[in-house]
Amino acid sequence: EISGGGYFHDMGCHELDLLMFLFGEVESAAGYAGNFGGLYKPEDTVIASIRFRSGLLLEAGWCFTAPEGASFDEIEVLGESGSLKFSCFAFTPIAVHNVDGRKEYRVEPEEHVQLPLIRSVVEELQGRGKCPSHGDSAAGVNQLMELILRDSA
Repeated sequence: EISGGGYFHDMGCHELDLLMFLFGEVESAAGYAGNFGGLYKPEDTVIASIRFRSGLLLEAGWCFTAPEGASFDEIEVLGESGSLKFSCFAFTPIAVHNVDGRKEYRVEPEEHVQLPLIRSVVEELQGRGKCPSHGDSAAGVNQLMELILRDSA
């Protein structure tokens, strides 16, 4: 209500930021959004198609009014040698599928999930490290979100 954005702006940006960190710059993007739940004014459902400069294609969907039991937080990357499946917000195991079978990697949550990023910011300011997140990366995510929502306004 205060920001004027919805959950896509609040949470989807973090997933898009992660995908851009992993796969690089975006070449083009399009999407559609709507408000189907009527619980608040902003969009509650977003569908996106993204092409990264590397050639990687991405299809993504967010529905923030899905009924309990029907919602999930999952990113799956399919490639010629296998697949990778992980969550952005839930601390479910990271699953790797390839010719050797399936292997899971458990990631324990930090007591304070923001700590690694905050630490990297402080270390860069102190000249002792490099933070992977800058204003440029945030601006890139914001621009990507605008491209996705452009045709839904």
